Amino acid sequence: LFVSETISGEIYRIQLCNNETSYCKNSYIGSNIKKVGGLQTSEDGMILYAGVTFDDDSTGIISTSTMSETNDNIYDIVALTTAQPNGLGYDEEHGYFYYADEHTNSAYAVNKNTKDEVVIYSDIKGADGVWYNKNTQNLYVGELYSMKIHVFDTSKSSVNENGNDIPVTYIGIYTA
Repeated sequence: LFVSETISGEIYRIQLCNNETSYCKNSYIGSNIKKVGGLQTSEDGMILYAGVTFDDDSTGIISTSTMSETNDNIYDIVALTTAQPNGLGYDEEHGYFYYADEHTNSAYAVNKNTKDEVVIYSDIKGADGVWYNKNTQNLYVGELYSMKIHVFDTSKSSVNENGNDIPVTYIGIYTA
């Protein structure tokens, strides 16, 4: 199990301790990272992705192997982003990362191969949290203040309000 601590910029691995009766928390990544705002694994669980702010205040998505007990802060930069990801989803089939940013009230898509980034929707008040459902190919982005969920179909591309091609189609809002 991997967890992140936003303020300290740490990613921890939680695992069964040697006594097999309790769990241990080990720092996995924290060097050169100021904030962490979303974790996602590859479908096979071998790679951990994280949305981060680096010590120099640039933001991006990093990747690291999940196969070692301790990581020694080894990671690769997958892409640089416009904002600090707050929630992270990964559509491995289409090669897109999705993240939300509560400060710009927007959701973004990042093409893993080209590193291109585009705003997929920009009217999500307090955009907070992203979840990608592989089975339905739907992307869910939370709206913190109104407790709404914006739903996108990732199997169909469309054009955003700025006329840019985007890899999703907006379906609508789900309210509880």
